Amino acid sequence: MSSGLEATSAEGPVEALAPPILTASGITKRFGGLIAVNDVSFDIPDQSIVSLIGPNGAGKTTFFNMLTGLIRPTSGQITLSGKNITRVRPDVITGRGVARTFQNIRLFGAMTALEKRLDRTARADARRDLRRGRPPAMGPRGGAGGPGEGP
Repeated sequence: MSSGLEATSAEGPVEALAPPILTASGITKRFGGLIAVNDVSFDIPDQSIVSLIGPNGAGKTTFFNMLTGLIRPTSGQITLSGKNITRVRPDVITGRGVARTFQNIRLFGAMTALEKRLDRTARADARRDLRRGRPPAMGPRGGAGGPGEGP
């Protein structure tokens, strides 16, 4: 493994107990003269929980973007359940169960924990109203209202 990545646990190296569900073989991504990910290979056994850690700038996000189809590797192959997904569209990969979320800690930076919870509840209430064919009840902040707010 030229990338230096190795599956380990507190007891030492982890041996695959199940056939791999996801395999990366020789994954490399170049952006012009910059090599963001260089020859990464690994297997993830089915029913396992794994993590990828490394310093800022190590290529972790680029690698995840390749696994999920957001960007294509310059070279190498990615397989999911034995099927090549290296050049498959992101929506198809997501449909097969591989997805990612985007971290943006600034989205609600100015809101208190209570405001965030109320906002989440309001959005859930609005979705429920829409599913029932009703317009969402509007509260004072433009979202779905709480008890006593709205029609």
